Amino acid sequence: MLLTIIQLVRRKQLDEKYAFLWVIAGIFMLFAPLATRALDALSLALGFHNPGFILLLGFFAICLINLQFSV
Repeated sequence: MLLTIIQLVRRKQLDEKYAFLWVIAGIFMLFAPLATRALDALSLALGFHNPGFILLLGFFAICLINLQFSV
C-alpha cells in the first residue's frame, strides 16, 4: 500500500497536500499487524470482548480521512 501511495504521488495522480496523510496511513497499515496483542489487551481493558474493536478503530479512521477530504 505504501509503495502504491508513493507511485501515485510520483505520477501526479495523488495531490501532494493529501500525500502526507496517506503516507502516515500507509505506515500505520504496515505496522498494524504487529500490534494485535496490544489492541486485544486494549479492547479487553475497555470492555470489548470481541475482535470487532479493531474494525471499529478502522471505521473511525476512515471516517476521519473522509472528513478531511470533505473539508
